Amino acid sequence: MDDKWTFSQEDSYQETNAKYRALYQFASHYMRCLRLPRPYLEGTGVSTTEVHVLTLVSDNPGITVTEVARLMSITPGAASQFVGKLDRMGLLSRTKHPDNAKLVHLNTTEEGEALAVQTRAYSVDHTSRVLHALKSCSQREVEAFFKVAHRMDDLFQQMLTDPANGGF
Repeated sequence: MDDKWTFSQEDSYQETNAKYRALYQFASHYMRCLRLPRPYLEGTGVSTTEVHVLTLVSDNPGITVTEVARLMSITPGAASQFVGKLDRMGLLSRTKHPDNAKLVHLNTTEEGEALAVQTRAYSVDHTSRVLHALKSCSQREVEAFFKVAHRMDDLFQQMLTDPANGGF
């Protein structure tokens, strides 16, 4: 293992800062890549975030806006705006629960489902290219990376849920 990536209580500020800078750069570049235009969305008027909402609805028929917000880690207001636009575009439909008019279930339309299918194909291809780029890493290293990413996600969720007690 490369010692420059190990953490210790004895690390200097510069050593620790260099490690966090690498993490920040990774996260920043990853988020920028997620927002890159996708060829299959060209001319649709649908953003990458909106197509993620659409695919989430496709994967979870009958999901509610509140559940979309929770699963995507966005505010209910933002989820509602995305859903509203997708509804106006005819890509998803809203159905009120018969016993509770406030409870609205979401489903994709035929056109929305076709776009969700394209999104899944793009995601499979993207994942394949990412894994190919990691060929120089051992299976153990890749698994360790995803384990750390999962634990970091748990920490970040805690920080976002309770910033006063979960922050750095």
